[in-house]
Amino acid sequence: MTWMDLPSRIQARFLPCYAPNKLRVRTKLLAVLIPSMVAILLVTGYVTYIFSQQFLQEALERSGIVQTLALSKALEDALARGRRDLLFFAGEKPTAEGMAAYLTRINALRPFPYCEFGYLDLEGHEHIYYVTLRGKALRVPDAAIPDIRPSPFRLVEEARGLGPGQVVLGPLAQLDYHLTLGTGEDMAMGDEVYRLVTPRADAAGRIVGVYILSIEARDLRNILSLYNSIHSPLHGFERSLEVRYSFLFDTEGWVLFQSAEVGDPGLELTTYLARAGYSGTLGRRGMESAFRPESHYKHFWRMIGDVREGKSGIIDKADDGQLDVGGFRASYMPYAPVRFAPSENGTPKVVAGVAYMDKTRMTLRAGYKQVDVVFIITLSAIILVTGLITLLARAITRPIIDLSRSVASIESTSGLSPIELPDHDHETTLLKNAINAMIAAMRRQWGEIKSRDKKIEQVRMREAASPDPVALGVMAGLFPEIKGAGPLLERLRAEVAKAAQVDADVLVTGETGTGKQLVAEAIHRYSRRAAKPFISINCGALDENLLLDTLFGHVKGAFTEARTERKGAFLEADGGILFLDEIQSATPKVQQALLRAIAMRRVRPLGSDKELAVDVRIIAASNVDLREAIAQGMFREDLYFRLKVIAVSTPPLRQHKMSISVLAHHFLKQAGDTTARRGLGLSRGALAKLTAYDWPGNIRELKHCILRAAVMSEHSVIQDTDIVLEADAGTFDAAGTEQAGEAVAAPSDESLTLAVAPVEPVALNARQRAALPVIVREGSVTRGRYEALCGGIPQRTAVHDLRDMVDKGLLARRGSGPATRYEPTQAGISAVGKT
Repeated sequence: MTWMDLPSRIQARFLPCYAPNKLRVRTKLLAVLIPSMVAILLVTGYVTYIFSQQFLQEALERSGIVQTLALSKALEDALARGRRDLLFFAGEKPTAEGMAAYLTRINALRPFPYCEFGYLDLEGHEHIYYVTLRGKALRVPDAAIPDIRPSPFRLVEEARGLGPGQVVLGPLAQLDYHLTLGTGEDMAMGDEVYRLVTPRADAAGRIVGVYILSIEARDLRNILSLYNSIHSPLHGFERSLEVRYSFLFDTEGWVLFQSAEVGDPGLELTTYLARAGYSGTLGRRGMESAFRPESHYKHFWRMIGDVREGKSGIIDKADDGQLDVGGFRASYMPYAPVRFAPSENGTPKVVAGVAYMDKTRMTLRAGYKQVDVVFIITLSAIILVTGLITLLARAITRPIIDLSRSVASIESTSGLSPIELPDHDHETTLLKNAINAMIAAMRRQWGEIKSRDKKIEQVRMREAASPDPVALGVMAGLFPEIKGAGPLLERLRAEVAKAAQVDADVLVTGETGTGKQLVAEAIHRYSRRAAKPFISINCGALDENLLLDTLFGHVKGAFTEARTERKGAFLEADGGILFLDEIQSATPKVQQALLRAIAMRRVRPLGSDKELAVDVRIIAASNVDLREAIAQGMFREDLYFRLKVIAVSTPPLRQHKMSISVLAHHFLKQAGDTTARRGLGLSRGALAKLTAYDWPGNIRELKHCILRAAVMSEHSVIQDTDIVLEADAGTFDAAGTEQAGEAVAAPSDESLTLAVAPVEPVALNARQRAALPVIVREGSVTRGRYEALCGGIPQRTAVHDLRDMVDKGLLARRGSGPATRYEPTQAGISAVGKT
């Protein structure tokens, strides 16, 4: 029978009363494909079961080999550590105190203590022998050393054949001696140990003694136990509960000891698991628990032979039909040699072997799981194939259904992508092409609409924008001069109103350009002193002597040029308000004078013998954090608390950007009045550009930006291209600009000429680089001359630039007051000469 005959055979067997032409396609496909599919899945499942069992067993064996090799390496490291510890002291002169101290110290450092440490003198001198008992190093009396069993003197001959820096490892031996120490304490030793021996030679190379260091076999057993527990360094997942253990054997075939519970490191050495199921010899001299199987256990003695040759390997069921290790029918038993090198660079020799027995049922459980998976896959495949056959039977109508769904999806996805469906027949292909042609026409029309919308939006952005109808707050009507909107401005107006109602001094803080003087004027305007003078002094624009004279005045004849009397700002503001801007710029002398005047409300003009009482309210302003200035020793703390009776903070513009629209239209109206260009407007694009900027110079920068745009724009509506921001212009660097938003007036012809040949000293801004060559050429400059060279910059900016060049050593200040001049230093002349 062939596969072609299968449908007819199934029909004759299961559907004898139906003619083939009366059966549906779906029924025929179900009758043929489902039995075939089940047969294929069963065969495939069986084949995959065979291969998966093989690979799973190989994976388990490799895992066991890795564990056995790691265990072998751990034992070798423990023996090598003992060798290094013995050789470290072997170069020292043997003394009782030194050996006791070394044994105590090394036992404290190592994971397990050494039980014996001794020196046997071959020239008849004093022997030194220590044992570790209950964590203490106790010396064995010389007379009791011969009673130690097995005798350490047996290892002397082996040590004679060693060279300098070499160690020999003695066989596993069981200590059996009872000693009475010098303290009168009885000591009994019955542990199994490995003894490490190294010679000590004199200057002529003659061996004069040997050092002995003993490692307890129980400590090596605990290493086996650790690697067979959940605390193993190789533990990566939870293991099943089958019996697993490892054991150590020597090259003669003796099983010496096996792993135990890791929680009880003091257990005696045993081999009951390793010898279960074997027949052989139990116990040998000095090792009662040792066991050696008989010679007919071929897999065991083949393992011994491989270990003698330094080979590692694995014994599994394929080796001799059925592996029976320790009474358990095991799947595999990997093994590896344990080597010991007599010196650090010496050739290691096999001294023992380690084996790991694992009776795992993982392959059996995996087989059960695979049967379950094959059953589930078969059932799922039947359901899936049934569904696929049902769909295939309806394939004739599917093209029309798919086409109708694709057309319906155009509305839900809001997309106009062409319909991509396979061609099933001529009719559906014609219908699909007609729909795609209609979609292409709609896409062209949609593109034209989007293009027109974009052009309309561009035109809209160039139209004049009206001020946003933002809520100015309930306090805006009381302070019309404080423009802006939002909670920060409303809080500022409330603080100004409160400050105006009382007669205490006020400290106004805020960044440059945030309207600190405007706040001071508003407090004056709405205070009880509104009818009295408002005197404003910029402390940063005057030097020390001139500022003192400006504040306190002088009498006639007080100094050479004092031809008339000057009242001073305190007396001029009597009854009113004195506004001290940039108070942080005042020198310590000025601060001292201000402190006394504010505290006493009395001033003494220069040259006068009388103190005059003044009734003045102080409003001070600062654009820096005065608390930091106090911490740096640049501002007096007592003056700070004198001034800060009431504190008002002006917020930066970037924190209330909703005010930009109001401020921009207000400044634009002022600019129109100033430039005689009334009726100027801002486009929506320009307003959006202003709103997106962070305004480091705050309101002053915004005002100058609007003024510059009003002057430079050639249209009645200012566009976004007419708005030149500091980030776009790149005129000054951050180090050279005192106010980030401060606009610089149009430069004179001379300043334009200077800009052609700039100098390049470190940290000079554009104004300083342009003006320094002229200062060198003219020999000196005044503040007013510097303002003219830089195109009429503000007085405060000029003072800042000149002070900066003095601090950098480019200029030297000469004189004081209005006669102050700035002369170039040699460094300034050299800087100009480099250009």
